Amino acid sequence: RLTLMARDNVVIQPLTDGQRGPAFNLTVAEVRIWTVQADLVIRTTAIELLRGDLNGITINLGQARGIGALRVTPSGEYEVSAYATSSP
Repeated sequence: RLTLMARDNVVIQPLTDGQRGPAFNLTVAEVRIWTVQADLVIRTTAIELLRGDLNGITINLGQARGIGALRVTPSGEYEVSAYATSSP
């Protein structure tokens, strides 16, 4: 189970390797819950803070601004890609 806090109603879907999906903004506000059945890749244009519950373990990925991705496997492992700082 992956729990993230998102301001807007964000649709997140698994992406196949190399596939690119629409970008979206993800910021902290409401708690939303997704079940991870396949490797899940979340790509954002502006990540303020990712914090929550990942398979029962509290995680805090810290603050990062820019373009990046969060990859989550069904076993609960997560990996954050390198970020490119975006200018305001």
